[in-house]
Amino acid sequence: MNLQTLQTDLLNRFKYRSKALAITDVYLRRAAFNLRHPKNVISWWRKIQVQDDCLLTGTLLKKSGIFDDTLGQFIMERFSIFKEEVGINFLDFIRRSQQANVLLKSVSQFEYAMLRLKTGYSDDVVIPWPYEPFGVIESLLDNTYNESVLRPGNFEIIVSESYGPELFRVYEVVN
Repeated sequence: MNLQTLQTDLLNRFKYRSKALAITDVYLRRAAFNLRHPKNVISWWRKIQVQDDCLLTGTLLKKSGIFDDTLGQFIMERFSIFKEEVGINFLDFIRRSQQANVLLKSVSQFEYAMLRLKTGYSDDVVIPWPYEPFGVIESLLDNTYNESVLRPGNFEIIVSESYGPELFRVYEVVN
């Protein structure tokens, strides 16, 4: 085995990438066994970072029972090594996910837009919401979310720095 292949296989194993599953080299087998602890630490740190930066989305995922699975899928993707960017990367991952439901996408888009404002992004963002947003957001902030807070409707949240300290406004869309 040449050095490049060895390094690539070790990196893939360390980052949980699926193409590193077949271990034929004895050294790689032993290294893979020893890498399980650093991988657990990395997963734990990512979990802490996502929980801190993505409070609403993280709470919704936990209350839905899919936080750990979703985080595991995210960890298998390429994402920034910088703490300040992990939350944005995670929310973008949720926004692009085919498995995310409409509410989860709305919550993650809202949180993504709010984090982007914090980092200097100034474009207005319009987010469609299938439920009355204030009850959902309040219950996620209070960690009391359950399906009883869902009031179906057709709403939009507009996130804009032009709103001053409010940062966003909610509108009911009338067809």
